[in-house]
Amino acid sequence: MELKELLDYIKEKHNIEESDRWDSSLTMSRLCHPLTGKMIALLIKEWNSDTGRWMEHCDLKYEASLSDRIKEYIVDPLRMHGSSWIGISFNDKTDRDYIFELFDNAILQGNPSKDTALSDTGKSKTVYTDTPLPFAKGSDFLKKKECIPEKITEMRKLYRYDDYSGQLRARNFYRQAKFMEDYEDDYHGQVCDISGYFTTYHDLSDKQLRTYFTWRTEVRNGVYNKTFTSFIYLYIYELLCGIGSSSSVESLNKLKEFEEKFIEGGF
Repeated sequence: MELKELLDYIKEKHNIEESDRWDSSLTMSRLCHPLTGKMIALLIKEWNSDTGRWMEHCDLKYEASLSDRIKEYIVDPLRMHGSSWIGISFNDKTDRDYIFELFDNAILQGNPSKDTALSDTGKSKTVYTDTPLPFAKGSDFLKKKECIPEKITEMRKLYRYDDYSGQLRARNFYRQAKFMEDYEDDYHGQVCDISGYFTTYHDLSDKQLRTYFTWRTEVRNGVYNKTFTSFIYLYIYELLCGIGSSSSVESLNKLKEFEEKFIEGGF
């Protein structure tokens, strides 16, 4: 699991974004509780020159149980102190769904106690109370998570974390692209905007992936609609790798067609 997956999740589910970020060889930022505004997490990325990799870590304010603490990716906090803080190490062994649930529970723990009044202006006060999060088996939340197509889940498992070199990133992209070569989707949910020039499948959330493959399905059927910049580059990368084409000539023809109908068409 990567730190970016957590950021995508909490932005989509809790509308929480990084704050007070500063970058160097050590990148740090904060996450604050959506109701109280108090810091609940410190995110840390540090470049390790010995391994040539980024170390990704999170200090989380959470009253963890013993069963939480025995997880190998639940470690001591790096910067925060006290028994109410734990550390999370992000690597290929970190359980994504477990961390998502951990953050949901941390936010629940941080909710204002019953009858606690919060006020921004001092003129009016709103009383907040604890609201249970729907984690019970059969809840709508879990049903939404279960509807991710199996093909996308299997594609994610193909990603290798041997190192973070450009060559491995390219091999990961090609391996996943061949696996998803004939995949089609018909998803029309709302997703967060994404814009970048070197986007791969690994950089996208499940909903963003479904949105991309839906758009690609339409393009392959001659239907052109406006989309995110990253999706455009991703489609071009596929064609350059021969994905969805039987020959280099067919790839070139599809690139020309895309240029004429999509780019020059004003989309």
